[in-house]
Amino acid sequence: MPIPINVCFLWPGTNASIPAGWARETLIGALQYPKGAAAGVDPGATGGVSSHQHDTTAHTHTIAHTHTTANSPAGSGATSRDSGTTNPPDTHTHDTNPDTSNPTETMNDQAPGTDNPTVTLSFFRVIVIKSDGTPTGVPDLAVAIWDDPAGPPTSWNLCDGGGAPARPDMRNRYITQAGTGGDGGGTGGNLTHTHTIGAHGQSPAHTHPDVTSSQKTQANVAGAGGGAQVGTATSTHTHVLTIASATVTYSGGADSAAASNHEPPFRTEAFIQNNAGADDWPDKLIGLWMQTLASIPSDWALCDGTLSTPDLRALFIKGANVIGDIGTTGGSLTHGASHTTTGHTHSATSHTHTVTVAAGAGENRTAGAVSASTTAHTHPSWGATGATAFTTGSTAPVVNDFTNTQPLFTGAAFIQWQAPPAGQPFYIRDSYSLPDFVSATQV
Repeated sequence: MPIPINVCFLWPGTNASIPAGWARETLIGALQYPKGAAAGVDPGATGGVSSHQHDTTAHTHTIAHTHTTANSPAGSGATSRDSGTTNPPDTHTHDTNPDTSNPTETMNDQAPGTDNPTVTLSFFRVIVIKSDGTPTGVPDLAVAIWDDPAGPPTSWNLCDGGGAPARPDMRNRYITQAGTGGDGGGTGGNLTHTHTIGAHGQSPAHTHPDVTSSQKTQANVAGAGGGAQVGTATSTHTHVLTIASATVTYSGGADSAAASNHEPPFRTEAFIQNNAGADDWPDKLIGLWMQTLASIPSDWALCDGTLSTPDLRALFIKGANVIGDIGTTGGSLTHGASHTTTGHTHSATSHTHTVTVAAGAGENRTAGAVSASTTAHTHPSWGATGATAFTTGSTAPVVNDFTNTQPLFTGAAFIQWQAPPAGQPFYIRDSYSLPDFVSATQV
């Protein structure tokens, strides 16, 4: 009995060495990963991505920094005094003023995206080959899928790189179709990947709380007034200094995201190689089918969890590291939270703030002076703050989930050969010549 036409297995060798009776299955796209077709869906659907980018949750940075406050210029504003008398001096300055305190604002919300790298799932390149209906077994050195953790059939071995000549090492790898006309055997890709967050910045404005100036620096001097002798003036006072808003340019902000696993939903199965030295066709081998579900050959069961088959629908197959790994599952359609970031800061340009001054109290001279009224005054053109450049506080952005971790794929039906008991009739569907079935008896 021949292997039905269009039943597929895996060839790890060169394109030129594909055995007679077998040909490349072109319904699986070049460099694409076979994925179990979804329940009730015929093979052939495609999807997946070769690269992806994450967005991040908006974040802020603290912008703690201070500025020195300039000394004042001389005071202004005449007081009402007796004409021609000597009075305590009105001109004065305020020196050694306090520094500003930290701003009340933070750096505005930012939500930079990550880079968009090519992400390649760890693979072993094969040529998916299909029967032309004449082979009486799976070719020597061809690879099949195996689901029994008790061990592979006689003369078949786990594809672990062992043996002489060496078997292909397909452990912890996923299969991809070789490029058009290309050979099997290549490997590459990874199970994890990283991202970077590029430099990002902005130019927001910020202010600092008001500053209360120092007391005036000069001592008051006594002088003769129109009445009794004037005592030393007691005109101690301060001014409220308002710090104007200033715009700062922030730069930098590059960050890195920790490695995250990008494996799609999978089931672990053993990739086993025929090392019998000839065609062989043991019971329970699993191959691929790229035609309609309705046309799956008799005695081949769709791997959907029924008839003692594994359920491989909507799953990728990952090569078992050891036979005992068969049946383990994992992977996800999303990832992101595991991309923890290291945290980053921004550099702010050097800047100053202009200062405006509120009126302060005038002199309050001791009793006995004539027309010694208290007169409010200001200081003209109080200097700007000192220049300050600073570094923001560190913040680690949260990387949001990306919702499609699947590599570029073609949907396939995984089917298992379930040989009928000896002597029981079996049926071969010949969809190319007869509408029904041709009956035969297994030898």
